[in-house]
Amino acid sequence: MNTQEILLWLLENGGPTIRLRTVTELMEPNSGLDINRMVENLVESREVKVWLDNLDPKNVNQRTYHGCANICFENSMSKLAQLGMRAGMSALDERTQPLRNWLVNMVNTPIEQWDVFAMTIFASFFAVAGYTDTAINEFLNSRLETLYAFTSMGNYDIYDDTGKYKGVPKAFQGRPIINPHLYVKGNYRYPLIYDVYGLSTMINKGDMAADDKIDTVIKYIMAPEYHGKIVDGYGILASPNGKYHGMGWDAKVPGFFGIGEEVTRKGNLLIQRMELMAHFPFVVRTTWFASALDHLETFRTGKGTYNFPKHYLGEKEGYWVYGMHMGLGENRRAKIANELESTFWMMLIKKLAEML
Repeated sequence: MNTQEILLWLLENGGPTIRLRTVTELMEPNSGLDINRMVENLVESREVKVWLDNLDPKNVNQRTYHGCANICFENSMSKLAQLGMRAGMSALDERTQPLRNWLVNMVNTPIEQWDVFAMTIFASFFAVAGYTDTAINEFLNSRLETLYAFTSMGNYDIYDDTGKYKGVPKAFQGRPIINPHLYVKGNYRYPLIYDVYGLSTMINKGDMAADDKIDTVIKYIMAPEYHGKIVDGYGILASPNGKYHGMGWDAKVPGFFGIGEEVTRKGNLLIQRMELMAHFPFVVRTTWFASALDHLETFRTGKGTYNFPKHYLGEKEGYWVYGMHMGLGENRRAKIANELESTFWMMLIKKLAEML
């Protein structure tokens, strides 16, 4: 099958998510199809209802916006966007409105009082779902300025002398401690994976100055020094009160130094990071992206569709940004489900990379 035939195959055989996203993201506009009806089918689908229940604004607080549980905002919001829910769909708007109001209030407070980590998660995933509220844009632009100022220096020596620190818990010993100057009052100067999702919504919107700054941030991430010098998860944070915390949330890509057996065990994260990084023209031109795409091409079927190993599309409780929720709402008991989801992911990656 050629590309057009594959898209029609997805449209004819896919469930509500694949059908709607194929029409709105992969096919040319003005297809003549009833998109409103597709939206209705999506909102009424079992998968979307489950995740809408998980996104309960009354239960979102400082303990639940971030975490590995399905009810945590970062997982429910990003999963709903993955399923095709977008700004303007009342079922989503109603649940996000109180949380978007919180972001407005936070943006209007003095910068010194900002909860940057929380705001980054909220603003980035709101933007991914298509929300363009002024507060979201203002925060993401502020975040871009912070990231650009740091990454433009090309500094990968982010760690402090561990000998200066006393009382480090045994569980953290042996891991590097990030220089506290890089996260004064929680304003992280280095890029988090959540930042990259925010940046993916800002690129190629007609603002050349912003594009140049985003390019600088992405080039910082897609460098051998970033993947070689910076440990997975960044390292340990040292609080002024003498407590220590694990950092996490680096923006590394699996298989940066080569797609091998270890990477195939992380196939879910590889696909997720490829979809994310395909938004950035610089990354599409890298050896890493070409190698990763070649790897996925090995799962092409005789008819031109794709069928990834099932663990590449795993679906279980855990952090969405770690590729724990790769499902697209298909009935996993159906033999065609894995092929449908694999093919959609591959077509989406190619579309974003302008390869279709």
